[in-house]
Amino acid sequence: MAERQPAGAHTYAREKGVGLELWFTGPGVHEKQEMDTPANRKAILDQCKSWGIKSLKVDFMENDNQQTMQWYHDMAREAAEYQIMLTFHGSTLPRGQRRRFPNIMTMEGVVARSFMCKNTGASSLPPRAQLHPPLHQKRGGPDGLQPAAVPPQNHQPAR
Repeated sequence: MAERQPAGAHTYAREKGVGLELWFTGPGVHEKQEMDTPANRKAILDQCKSWGIKSLKVDFMENDNQQTMQWYHDMAREAAEYQIMLTFHGSTLPRGQRRRFPNIMTMEGVVARSFMCKNTGASSLPPRAQLHPPLHQKRGGPDGLQPAAVPPQNHQPAR
């Protein structure tokens, strides 16, 4: 966690009355799983609280199995105990979790915007594809809008 210290940013933000959000990896398939165990989460939450961090963005959950759904519950409960808000990025669709845990601000739950810039099958989507996710996603709850730059090869005139 020391390598992530916001180098005085937290002190400056506190002086200016601005809350900070830090980005962490969740229990997904990536090598660096920072939030995978209760002990790891406690250490991170303790440190974030001492720095005055207001919110955590947690990314890479990558599935909807029972273990991951339990992780969402545990993470939201533990963050609430520290009065820290959460943004789940790269997450499942919202399923009413915010009713129980109002500290959950958003759950992205869509494969869209940021994927348009990666070397994936989704990168071939036309820019108008960015219009669809909010129409579908917002029915389940707020998502984390992350506008993305569209690579030049996708800039094609609408037909």
